[in-house]
Amino acid sequence: MKIGSVELNTRLALGPMAGVTDLAFRQVCRELSGCYTVSEMVSAKALCYGDKKTPALLKLGEGEHPAAVQIFGCDEPFLEKGAALALERSGADVIDINMGCPVPKVANSGDGSALMRDPEKAARAAAAEAVLPGAGALLAGPNDNLGVEYCKAILRQGSPLTPLALPRRGAQHGDAAPQTPQAGFASAGFLRAECRRAGLDALAGWVPREALEFYRQAGAAGEMLNEAAFGLAVLARLRGMDAGQLARIRGAGEGLDRRLAAALRTAGSLQQLYAGMKTRRYAHARLRRLALDAALGYTGALPALPPYLHLLAARRQALPLCKSARLPCGCSLAGLARQNEAAAAAAAAEAAAWDLTALCRQTPGPMGLCYTQKPVIL
Repeated sequence: MKIGSVELNTRLALGPMAGVTDLAFRQVCRELSGCYTVSEMVSAKALCYGDKKTPALLKLGEGEHPAAVQIFGCDEPFLEKGAALALERSGADVIDINMGCPVPKVANSGDGSALMRDPEKAARAAAAEAVLPGAGALLAGPNDNLGVEYCKAILRQGSPLTPLALPRRGAQHGDAAPQTPQAGFASAGFLRAECRRAGLDALAGWVPREALEFYRQAGAAGEMLNEAAFGLAVLARLRGMDAGQLARIRGAGEGLDRRLAAALRTAGSLQQLYAGMKTRRYAHARLRRLALDAALGYTGALPALPPYLHLLAARRQALPLCKSARLPCGCSLAGLARQNEAAAAAAAAEAAAWDLTALCRQTPGPMGLCYTQKPVIL
């Protein structure tokens, strides 16, 4: 039997089973039968968001070839990138897309057997690497993925912008391992950890002197985030919400609102909340975003895309570009909110986020700062 160019010299195949066909189980089956093996199903979204637990699911045993890694999902961009990432990181001979799982929590999300309603979607995702050899390496990092999405948006809008591709030098997104300035740019996660450990002076050598001076001014004014206060404020808001309110939160489908409600009962910090919500299926970033959306009252009624451009900072010589913007653009949030109903809803959501962070500074600030804050013009 052949799968593409991969030849299987056995009549036995170990089917993928979530929670069963892990590395140890596959090794035992292979030693006893020499069968073709397939991993547990791996979330394409978790791969794209850089979930820390997912790489372990991709690991193949010594000499485990030919073998397949199975991914699941339903969104084309995630399937395409997830397939490329799975291929690169596992070294598998075959990438299998789950199109048969009938379990409700999988199929009801459009994954698994639900993909059979649109088989062309899965076929397009599986062909991505064949159409553009080497795409797996390009799409291995979240920052590269984001750059690709920006380029696609520019093309869709027919914008005259010409993207300038700059290779990332240094740590990748989310890398909190020890780093040195000589190795290139550090990740934001590493810099935040260093700042917590040793204060703002730990940023010297990592950020431009002018930028560090802005950080120091903000620190002296008490404008830095009080993380303990922020965590308690978010938890207090979440504990005051009932099941109906949680169910209406943006992105709360697939039972995530119930997971959030259950984790809230015992969580004493945001870290405990995220840990209580965590599953193999969902990336940490999605769970964190859901909790913060809930604390801010963001429902599915919010516009999917920003209906205006709120100018916070700019170079003076670039200000004339605002006149050619296709969306309403300006420094006054109150003025932008008066454009239409969608803009008013988005402005209220923006104000809610500003007010929460103002409360949770080292020196708490007043409400309404987003309406009075002047832009930074360089």
